[in-house]
Amino acid sequence: MEKAEKLLETTAAAVGAFEWTDIGAAWGWFGIAVALSLGIIQIGDRILAKFGL
Repeated sequence: MEKAEKLLETTAAAVGAFEWTDIGAAWGWFGIAVALSLGIIQIGDRILAKFGL
């Protein structure tokens, strides 16, 4: 549970910093959604790798 909370804090900080950039302003929530999707995919891959799938 701690890892999930830490991930949320890190994500929130990254999103906050991202929104201040020109790219962040242009992409907005779409960019954030894409970034989160990629992050979820990476986490899924790591979990599968742990179980040797």
